[in-house]
Amino acid sequence: MKLQHEREAYIYLFYTSAENSSIDVLFPNPRSPNNKLKAGSYLFPSPDWALRSAGPAGDGAIIAISSSTPLNF
Repeated sequence: MKLQHEREAYIYLFYTSAENSSIDVLFPNPRSPNNKLKAGSYLFPSPDWALRSAGPAGDGAIIAISSSTPLNF
């Protein structure tokens, strides 16, 4: 996924499952804890992330939030 933003911001990425039973934080994470990013384009996931796919089959969604201040989730 490519994320592009025009100004420095705190970026948060979430994943919601196919059955919408859970929301997981993808970014920031223990491997990439610094979510204050400068303006520009970024590719996710980073090469050092380990992501696993599991059932059930269906459509999930990735939600991106950009904020000028840190948020507490």
